[in-house]
This record gives sequence, structure tokens and C-alpha cells, in this order.
Amino acid sequence: MKEKYFHSVISNKFIDKRQSSSKVYELSNNQVFSLANSFFSDFYEKVEIGDSISKKKGDLHLEIHKKDTIILYKLNYGCPNDLDGNGASENE
Repeated sequence: MKEKYFHSVISNKFIDKRQSSSKVYELSNNQVFSLANSFFSDFYEKVEIGDSISKKKGDLHLEIHKKDTIILYKLNYGCPNDLDGNGASENE
């Protein structure tokens, strides 16, 4: 996840029961990513369809841009050597 880049709008979100109830996010540029359930438990509730989301390549921060607020999430999975973020996945 660290080397991924995206800057788009959330077009859909859902819970994928087939994948251990992973929370899946579809972006308007056809990218899809998911976050493990045990991490970022409030992310799904706070993110709404229509919010902008961005992540710079080489960075472990996600920015969620709402109408009047920017929410910053650090993709830190509690592992000191975790550079790729084992709790998140991304599909292009």
C-alpha cells in the first residue's frame, strides 16, 4: 500500500462477506481498495460516497476530503517494520 497512489472520489463502498467482511471502496477512476476489519474501525462509518480520497506514493497517509473537513489516517498497522501495510490491500 505504501507505493500506491490515488486521488479520486469514492463512488461506492460495501462490506464483502466473501472476503471476511472486508470493507471495500470503489473510486471514480476504477481503482478499488480495501482495509482489514481490525484496523481503522471508524473509517467505513466516516467515509461517504462523494468524498475525495488521496494518497501519495511512498507515503502511509490517506486524506479524506469532505465538504468542510479533511480527515487524515495513517496506515500504521502496529508493526515497526511494516512498510507495505499488511492490513490494507489495493486492486487496480
